[in-house]
Amino acid sequence: MKRKFILLLTLISLFSVSCKLGYNLNSIKNNSNNISKTNNQEASLNKNNIVKTINYNTFNKASSKNSIKKVKGLVNILDIDRSIVVDLKYATKDNFTGIVLYKSKICLLRESTAIKLKNVNTELKKMGYRIKIYDGYRPPSVQKIMWEKAPDKRYVANPYKKGSVHSKGCAVDVTIVDKYGNELEMPSKFDEFSIKASRKNPNMSTNAKKNLELLTNIMLKNGFKYINSEWWHFEDVDKDKYEIVEIDPSKF
Repeated sequence: MKRKFILLLTLISLFSVSCKLGYNLNSIKNNSNNISKTNNQEASLNKNNIVKTINYNTFNKASSKNSIKKVKGLVNILDIDRSIVVDLKYATKDNFTGIVLYKSKICLLRESTAIKLKNVNTELKKMGYRIKIYDGYRPPSVQKIMWEKAPDKRYVANPYKKGSVHSKGCAVDVTIVDKYGNELEMPSKFDEFSIKASRKNPNMSTNAKKNLELLTNIMLKNGFKYINSEWWHFEDVDKDKYEIVEIDPSKF
């Protein structure tokens, strides 16, 4: 009788353990399924986010590239580099003619020339400076007015012969400004029609010479060349690839 009782207790214990074990296995299985489901949801969400990010970045890149307006190969320099200082003297009366020659203060350049000037500006910014533009693209119609009003024809290109490189969008009149926008000392003021504007000016100050050398070296390094008669004037070395064009910047 005692043996039967002990056997019964043993069977009850084994049944209890078996039930608990079965419950734990089901619990583990359910937890495993839940974890798998959660991981699949997260993976799907991450995949969607990655696709959206790629599409967004691709759109932004394409949008940025296509946002640069070009007319006959010319672009607005500020679309290439907004940190460049633009002060078009011929859009004001502050020039040798004493009259406003440009209807717009938008500075246009050949795209390749503009990119070269951006590279110049990037180098100058590392030194705490920036490039400042006095003139860029100049319509041939304006060149004719300047030719008529020039007190000394040696300083103005004849529009009835080869014309001006400015009219190709491949020439710039520039100087350097500090972080406050102040112009560095140069051999003379802009539009000076005398020996003072020359790179061979015998009375050039030491400081002006140093600043001009800085400007010249960086411009030469980035694909420009200079002329001796006007320290501010630089031309794209690839100017011969382009033709003179007539564009009204105010309609750009």
